[in-house]
Amino acid sequence: MNPEIKQKWIEALKSGEYKQTDGKLRQDNRFCCLGVLCDIIDPSKWDGEGYDGFLGVPPYKLLDSINLSEDKCLVLARMNDEGAKFTRIANYIEENI
Repeated sequence: MNPEIKQKWIEALKSGEYKQTDGKLRQDNRFCCLGVLCDIIDPSKWDGEGYDGFLGVPPYKLLDSINLSEDKCLVLARMNDEGAKFTRIANYIEENI
């Protein structure tokens, strides 16, 4: 994964600035861990709760551009939706992605 984006993502997840949600990238100004990723890459792409037309996962072209596999993305989405806090997810990203 792009190391610069990875570091910004980890910092954003640990910052406490983002409130967490599940099931969608963003809902009522709350974000899943992948929504945080989208937001730090380009916040202008939000269209309501969707990001560039996607609701549950980031656009595949975004994942390709930062070299994040769909498999890793789904692992993170599952962690988030099963209740893992952002700090735990950030630690997972740091150690495994």
